[in-house]
Amino acid sequence: MTVLEDRDRVEIEKFAKTREVALLAEATDAEIRGYAQACREYCEAIPVEHLVGNLSGHLALHERVVLPGLREAIHGGENVLDFACGIGRVTALAVDLTAFSGGRVVGADISQPALARAAQIVPRATFVDIPGDGSLPFPPESFDVIVSMIALQHLQFFPVRHRYFLEFARVLRPDGRLLVQLNADDSGKHVRWFERGDPGSYAGPGDVVCGESEIRAYLPLVGFAPEKLWRTEMDTTAVSWERRERGRPDGWLWVLATRRPGP
Repeated sequence: MTVLEDRDRVEIEKFAKTREVALLAEATDAEIRGYAQACREYCEAIPVEHLVGNLSGHLALHERVVLPGLREAIHGGENVLDFACGIGRVTALAVDLTAFSGGRVVGADISQPALARAAQIVPRATFVDIPGDGSLPFPPESFDVIVSMIALQHLQFFPVRHRYFLEFARVLRPDGRLLVQLNADDSGKHVRWFERGDPGSYAGPGDVVCGESEIRAYLPLVGFAPEKLWRTEMDTTAVSWERRERGRPDGWLWVLATRRPGP
């Protein structure tokens, strides 16, 4: 139990009710459009060559930390969505786990330059541009599994983050699985899970931080049952453009959840 989880457990349980979350998720069309634009501008401003240059460093981390999590979620022969796929680092691992057994892997992102490079790096996957407003351009029950890494903690504006979780539930088949990695490092500035956030800010020192009690309270409200939660260190020493910190035990919180009927 971390300090973050202990500190506000009663308030979290009191607040995490359908009515309060629905109020928190309210936003104007202008706010949603503005936030989507901020997301796109931020992501497309990162040079693709910068991301590719760090590919080997991330893959070293993936072998030890990410791949075990994917194996918990992907059982082979399934249709998989990699949400916020970037240049396809996790997409490539998902393809290796499922494509040869009849599955299909789709990567989705708001950065068109990153998607273009992802299509070169992972030619066996399909890549789709998404608008960044909390919607996904897929029919209901399109996927067996959704995975997302190093993405949701950047979505500071709760109305958009909430819309994505509702969309995850919509495009997953019944009993489909959701695997997300969240920021659980409560040092420094941050936005808590049950905070509205700033519709003008996509990423920065106020990234979203989430404790186990918060995500357990939230998931049933958006149609998911939490199945397994675990922590891994945030070790970015091999990735030059991220902070060089090793072995922070509360850096990453992994959540595996199952799609259930509505709350």
